Amino acid sequence: MRNGGFSGSLGKAQRIESININVDSTSVEGGIRYRAMIQGNDDWTDYIADGNNCGTTGQSKRLEALQI
Repeated sequence: MRNGGFSGSLGKAQRIESININVDSTSVEGGIRYRAMIQGNDDWTDYIADGNNCGTTGQSKRLEALQI
C-alpha cells in the first residue's frame, strides 16, 4: 500500500498481525517510529523504526492498538 491506499481485507473477519511502516520520500527528513499492543500481551512492544516488522507472524495474535 502506498500514499493512503487501502491495505487489508473487508468483510472477512481477518486480523492484522503485523505492520511495517516506512517513509519513502526525499522531501521528508528523519524517519518514523511505531509500536503496538498485541493480543494477550499486557504491555506495548518496544518502538520499531523505518520499515521493520512490528507485531507477530504465524501466532494468530491481532494488533489491538498502534502508536505512530
